[in-house]
Formats: sequence, structure tokens, C-alpha cells
Amino acid sequence: MSYRIYQETGDARGQSLALLSIGALYRQGSDFSAALKYYGQAIDAYAADPVLSVSLLNNRGNVLTEMGQYRRALTDFRRALELVGRISNPAFEARIYGNIARAYRGEGAPNAAWQAAVRGMAIARAADAITALNQLQTLAGRIAADRGDFRTAVRLVDTAFEDVDLTTTPLTARDNHRNAYGVYAAAGETAKALAHLEALDRLNEQATQLTTSTKTALMSARFDFQNQELRIARLQQEELRRNVAFERANARFERILFGSIAAAVAVLLALLSFGVVTLRRSRDAIRRANVDLAATNAALEKALKAKGDFLATTSHEIRTPLNGILGMAQVMLRDESLAPATRDRLDIIHDAGVTMRSLVDDILDVAKMQSGNLSVERVPTDLIATVEDLARLWRRQAEDRGLGFVVELGDVPRWVEGDPVRLRQILFNLLSNALKFTPSGEIALRVAATGDRLSIAVADTGIGIAPDRLEEVFESFQQADTSTTRRYGGTGLGLTICRNLARAMGGDIIVSSAPGQGATFTVDLPLVTVAPEVVGTGPVDRAARAATLAILERNPITRGMMRTLFADHVDDMAFLDDAAGLLDVLALGSTNTVLVDMASLSAGSTDADGILSMVVAEAHQRNLRIVLLAREQDDIAPPCKNVTLLQKPVSATQLIDALFVVGKGRAPAVPLVPNAA
Repeated sequence: MSYRIYQETGDARGQSLALLSIGALYRQGSDFSAALKYYGQAIDAYAADPVLSVSLLNNRGNVLTEMGQYRRALTDFRRALELVGRISNPAFEARIYGNIARAYRGEGAPNAAWQAAVRGMAIARAADAITALNQLQTLAGRIAADRGDFRTAVRLVDTAFEDVDLTTTPLTARDNHRNAYGVYAAAGETAKALAHLEALDRLNEQATQLTTSTKTALMSARFDFQNQELRIARLQQEELRRNVAFERANARFERILFGSIAAAVAVLLALLSFGVVTLRRSRDAIRRANVDLAATNAALEKALKAKGDFLATTSHEIRTPLNGILGMAQVMLRDESLAPATRDRLDIIHDAGVTMRSLVDDILDVAKMQSGNLSVERVPTDLIATVEDLARLWRRQAEDRGLGFVVELGDVPRWVEGDPVRLRQILFNLLSNALKFTPSGEIALRVAATGDRLSIAVADTGIGIAPDRLEEVFESFQQADTSTTRRYGGTGLGLTICRNLARAMGGDIIVSSAPGQGATFTVDLPLVTVAPEVVGTGPVDRAARAATLAILERNPITRGMMRTLFADHVDDMAFLDDAAGLLDVLALGSTNTVLVDMASLSAGSTDADGILSMVVAEAHQRNLRIVLLAREQDDIAPPCKNVTLLQKPVSATQLIDALFVVGKGRAPAVPLVPNAA
């Protein structure tokens, strides 16, 4: 009954369990053929549970062993042995080895049987499975006796029955007594053999009673089943008789209504014809609408792509002159002879340019995200230095506004794998928002490591966010309140970029907040520790001032910045437009330092890789120093030790260190030559 219920409900595991129970009943009744059939059906019904599969295979193997089909039994035992390793059950594994040994013994392979028994005893002893160990010891003793090693056989059986009352052993010890009797009888120890024979007779009588009761129960169940089938047949016969009577009455009724039905059919055919015509017209209209919708979707995709391309192109074009403004402002600010009023005006220009460049960078990042071109690096990153640099930058601004600034560095590694530029961008945006929306109180930056995850939390005591607006703040051009833009400014892109960057780095950003109680933004990232970078600290190369510096740069704004920036470090600079000019200058032999902008090299040459290889070869032969300025999308690795690769944006300090200083131990400064330059 339970099997049918499981079958109707589609519960395959329940069906397998029910068939297992039925097979066990037939095995107890010594009906091995029936037990074998039900065990096979149970194995075929469900194989997703390894514990159930091991039990079924082991039981079927035991039935096959009792039927004398040892090879088939060994096949099932080996399959069970493969599965039992997945469930980590040493006692079960030891029993399977015992069953394998019993099958090998029945097949006449005592050596293989002995090896399986020894393996099973080792597993049972390690797992402290006493019952399985005793069974394996008596079986191993019987196998040892078969091999003629009576001393080992008697020792194993004595150990298995040590301190055991032979008059009270349970039915499960019947095989143990049978094996003990065989060992003692073969070894000539008649008294011990008779004691186990008496115990075996007692247990055989119990087994006979159990088998008889089981067979009686099975016969009763079969009889009840046949009675049920007979009653069902009688009910079906009665139902058939009633159906015949109903059909006769129904036939009379159909003849009476035939005329009415014929008329109704005629009307229905007319209605169906009208419906078919109407349906065809509707289908054509839907088809035309789908075509229009597909065309609209295609146009929308093109418009979105055009928007992304426009944003990316416009951002790059805006950044080029903007970088020139910022670069020249930085260069002018380095002039110590500036009047204070002029320096203040230049500071205002520089701050406004930085703000505008930040907005352009945000728009460019959003365009990359929408086009799927956002990428992150996996390089060694000094986590503690990155956090401390940002803390120094924002602590003074917080203190100027009367706010507290707390930094808590937990037990975190210094060097981790990540993208330092993107990490600084995320924390910069979060700290900027915290300072913007906190009129009083404090801002906290907390870093902690838990297992293989890194947590960086930025908490403030500011205006907070309503619970129903927590997720909306991560959408593009969205802020927690429509009045926020008017009061605090901003485009609403920062948090969108932060979350997308965090997810691209394998993590996420979550927020918890309440109105008037501040907000906490937590950056969750994977934590992968790496070896620290080797940083050189060599002395300044004073001979570089007298050398010629060759610069391949096509942008006139960037040239002006570089000319002013490098004036204090080199007496002679040569600006070149293309690779041919660079090779001509190198041929003169007076150049010992070369700066190459990869964008300018690609724009002025059809074989940029070939030209670069020639320049690198020249550098290797003459011990020239070459610095390459690469964009984010350029895939370039330093070809030799004389070549330094800098990825835009770079700072004035980085450029000077790379060109005129041996070793690079300074912290990064404000970017001077970004991607667009």
C-alpha cells in the first residue's frame, strides 16, 4: 500500500524505501528470488541517495551470496564499496568488506577472501565498531582454517567470543557461531565446537520460527491482496452493468435530441467561421505589432549603444583639455615665486578642475558598465597604505568641519590581491558621501578580516536614509531624497559605480541606516593574501640632468605640461610626433632616456608593436632607460629590465621617479597625465 501511495505521488525515494522493506521481508522468509526482484526494482527506482544505494546494493549482494551467485554478489559489493566512501561510515564499510570476503570464500578464493577480511578488521578496529569487528574476526578465522592456518583461526575466534555468554547470544550472531564451530571442529577442539553447535542449534530454531512467521505473514498478505482484487473485480462488474443501463438510456435521449443538435451544429459552424476570420485578422495584427516591436527594440539598442559611445568619446575628449588645465595648474603651483593671491586663484581653478574631472570619470565609468567593458586588475595591493592615505586625505577635511574622524584597522594583512585604483575609487566615494551628509558627529573607517573575506565599513552620524530608499541609492542618478540634490549637490552616480566595481571585484556593498541616525556602507570583498612587492630605494642618478630626453607625445597640451615639469631635471628635451622621428633621434646616439606615450605611438605608426620592439632592442644594447605610458585597454608587459611601464593616470612624482630616479619608493600623488592624455 505504501509503495502505491509513493508511486501515485511521484516520490521515487519513498518507492525505493518501500521496495527495500518488501525485499527484506521476502529475504526473512527465505524467498530469495522474490527478494532479489524487489531489491533490483528499488535500486532502479532511486539512485540519488548514496546511503540508500549502499544499503540496497549490500542487501542484494547478500541475497546473491546466499543463492550461490558469488560473482554477481561481488559486483554489487564493489559498487557499494565505491559509494560508501562518500558517506564516511567506517562501520558500514567494514561490513561490506566482510561480505566481500564471504563471497570470495564461497567462490573458492581463500587468499582474496583473507585480504578482504583483514582490510575490514582494520577499518572496524579503527572505528571501534565492536559488532562488525567480532563478525569479521570469526569470518577471518574460518578463512584462515580453510587456508590451513589453524592457530590463527583459533586465536581470531577466541578473541571474537571473549567474555561472551554463548547461551544468550542474539540471532545476529548465528553466522559467528557457524564460523566458530567450523574453526574449532577443524582444529580438533571438540568441546568448544560442541558449545558453539548448541548455540547454533538454538539460533537456528529461532530463525526457523522467524522464517515461518514471516512466510505466514506474507501468505496472509497475499491472501488479503487477492480478496481485495476479487472485491474490486465485483465492483467493476457492477459498475459495468450500471454503465450499460446508462448507455441505453443515453441512446434514447440522444435520438430525441438529434434534431436539435443538428440545428445547433449548423449555428455553431457559422459562428466558428466568423471566429476563424476574426482570429486570422487578430493574428495578422499581432504579427505586425511584433515586427514593429522588434524594430523598436533594435532601434533602442542602437540608441543605447550610441549613447554609451557618445558618453565615452565625449568624456575622453573633455578629459584631454581638462588634464592640460590641471597639469599646468599643478606646474604653476610648484613655482614658489607666485603671489599669494595668484596661488589662491590657481587653487580654485585646480579644485574646480578636479571636481569636473571626477564627474567626467563617473560618466565614463557608467558608460563602461553599461557597455560591459568595465575591468578590474588583480595585482599586489598595499591595503594598509591605501586606507591610511585616504584617511589622511579626508581627516583634515573632517576636522576643518568640526567632525571626528576614526580609523580602526583590525588584524588584516598588509598585502592583498586586488585593484588599488578601483579600491581607492570606492573608498573615496564612500568617504566623500559620509563627509557631505554629516553635519555633526563623526565619521568612522573600519577594516576587518573574517576568514577569506575582507570587510571595509564607512559609518557616519549624518542625516541617514529611509528604509524604503536603501536600495534606490545604488541606482544611477538617484539619491535618497529629491531635495538632496538641491541641498548637497551631486549626480547620484557614485554609489552606482561603487557597487558595480565591488561586484566586478567579486564582492558587494550593503547599507544599513535609519533617518537621523547616520548610515553605514560596508564593502565586502574576497581576501587573498600575496607576497609584498619589492620596492627599490636606490640613489638619484645625477648624470641624467646632462642627458638628452626624447619624448614621443603628439598632444600639444601634454607637451607643454611635460616641458615645464621636466625643466628642472634635464637640459635638453626632444619632442617627437611619430616612431620614425624617435628612431632618427636614437640613431644620433646622444639620448639615454626615452618617454613613449603608447597612444601617440599607435596613432603615428601602422606597426606599433614592431617599432616598440626596435626601441626596446636599442635600449637593451645601449642601456637606455625607457618609460612607457599605457592606457587601461593596452595589454603590454615590460619586455626587459630597462623598460618601465606606467599605466595612466600617473602623477608628476611617478613620471619624475621613473625618468630621473633609480627606484620608486614614493607614494602616488595627484594624477597628472590620465587616460585621455
